[in-house]
Amino acid sequence: KISGYALSKGIAMTSLHAVAVAMATPILVMELTDVIDNSYSVALNRADKAALLLADALRTRVQGSRPITIIAYSLGARIVFKALEILAADMSDQAAGGDSKQQDQNQDGPQTAPPPPPPKKGGGGKR
Repeated sequence: KISGYALSKGIAMTSLHAVAVAMATPILVMELTDVIDNSYSVALNRADKAALLLADALRTRVQGSRPITIIAYSLGARIVFKALEILAADMSDQAAGGDSKQQDQNQDGPQTAPPPPPPKKGGGGKR
């Protein structure tokens, strides 16, 4: 450490200081590109985009009115968490009056979800 410190102080007092300063910026840029383009940050960006798609699928009820269970781990868990954050933000925007249709419904009285359909009776086949 002492020799490195002495070397840096020696360079600072000579004409090599200008060369060292000129090289510092490209070296910094190269180090930053490693942070931007590393595979984990690319995967995080893709997970965030997938969360938008999942939130949209849940919002539009692609699965119908059936309840769903989502099990995930690693980046899949991040997708589910971000999707739920997006849905929560949308609901809070609607509650704050961001949607005029929602305000009209609130003036009519409390809205309740329709009851689930009755369960189908088994025994459709011969025994």
